[in-house]
Amino acid sequence: MEAWIYARFSSDKQADGYSLERQLTEGRAFVESMGWQHSAGRTIKDEGRSAFDGSNREEGAALFDFERKARSGQFNHGVILCVENIDRLSRQGAKAAAQLIWMLNEHGVSVATWHDRHIYRSGDDGDMMDIFSIVIKAQVANEESVKKSKRSLASWAKKKENIRQGSKMAMSNSIPQWLSVGVSGIPCTGRHNG
Repeated sequence: MEAWIYARFSSDKQADGYSLERQLTEGRAFVESMGWQHSAGRTIKDEGRSAFDGSNREEGAALFDFERKARSGQFNHGVILCVENIDRLSRQGAKAAAQLIWMLNEHGVSVATWHDRHIYRSGDDGDMMDIFSIVIKAQVANEESVKKSKRSLASWAKKKENIRQGSKMAMSNSIPQWLSVGVSGIPCTGRHNG
């Protein structure tokens, strides 16, 4: 069977790590273990695109292009899309994830998740356990994203409140390019580049 691998990460911070490389390595190992055929041209990546806000499914994203190809009938002969987890495709809740997988299935694309080695097969009318599985996994992923978003907003609100209260602590580890920091860590001269 012709296998495609989809890898995604959502933030610039994750780009500094090995998220994409890890996903691709694990994906290739999974495909090989299943005896499927894969080539570099069948690898799709969305770097810095969130599945929580759906930007990984918007025009310009690799997954958007794959979905467009599926809808146009390019995969009617049957292919398999391999992803680490359902949440790599969508973290927008149960309905969005289920609709995406069902649409892919209806257009000849099976979806396989290598973390649990499960296959949501095209051509099936929909095993009830698969439907429940998609709904539960997608909802848990969405709830985790909502919690992370709230934590991040609360953290920034606390930092801003500390500044209002007179704190001189930096809000992040990054400094503006135009600012130089002296040996003692105290800003010395500001250089404005323009």
